[in-house]
Amino acid sequence: MTGGEPEPYRSADAGEVAELWYRSWLSAGSPRCTDAVRVAAFERRLRDESWTISIVREGPSIIAFLALDRGRGILAQLFVAPSHQSRGMGRQLLDFAKAQLPGGFSLRTDEGNSGSRRFYERHDVALQRVDDGRAYYCWRPVDPAER
Repeated sequence: MTGGEPEPYRSADAGEVAELWYRSWLSAGSPRCTDAVRVAAFERRLRDESWTISIVREGPSIIAFLALDRGRGILAQLFVAPSHQSRGMGRQLLDFAKAQLPGGFSLRTDEGNSGSRRFYERHDVALQRVDDGRAYYCWRPVDPAER
């Protein structure tokens, strides 16, 4: 695995996180955008949403981020830079989300994002439904009595 431990996001990180989000989003096969307007939209969401955001750095560069909506129990965003995917960083962030929301959480991803869907299903996040192009998932901790 590359990168360090998750650390708190600062507003000064917005541009770099938005760019990482955009590049990761495109690499997942999401609809293509041809200009920087999309990056600006991601920056606005980072500013406007009531998320708790954590980032992971490798040296001075941000290589991954996670956004949690604690009030609603939602893993809102989990993105790893394309150059750092398949190295354990996503698993590290998912485990971090599980520790931060120990009662469980929900998330959604694009129905066609087969990489993300395989990732979540491989790590005990259960598919709840597919609806209108989105796949909805839920993670709940396993009760030791149920093992």
